[in-house]
Amino acid sequence: MDDVLKLPETMDVARARSLFDDLFRRRGTPLTIDASQVEKAGALAIEVLIACARQWQSDGIPLTIAHQSHAMLATWGGLGLDPDRYVPASSPTAEEGDAP
Repeated sequence: MDDVLKLPETMDVARARSLFDDLFRRRGTPLTIDASQVEKAGALAIEVLIACARQWQSDGIPLTIAHQSHAMLATWGGLGLDPDRYVPASSPTAEEGDAP
């Protein structure tokens, strides 16, 4: 069974370092990142997630970002990035029919 890391509501610069530390401790194990509760996300948090996804891919270990909130998707989009390009195994994002 995959380890699950549930992201907090705020993923700003202050949280990026602790996110990195949380991810580093889980390196080498299959991981699901639950982003369903994120209400505010910054570019640095997205950068940490991209680096994590690349490391897990390089290690040949499964990684998914599950249930991305609208705020997470808006941050990816605002940066001109498609999360599925960086985390190809992403599971379904915000529930269909929810208003952005």
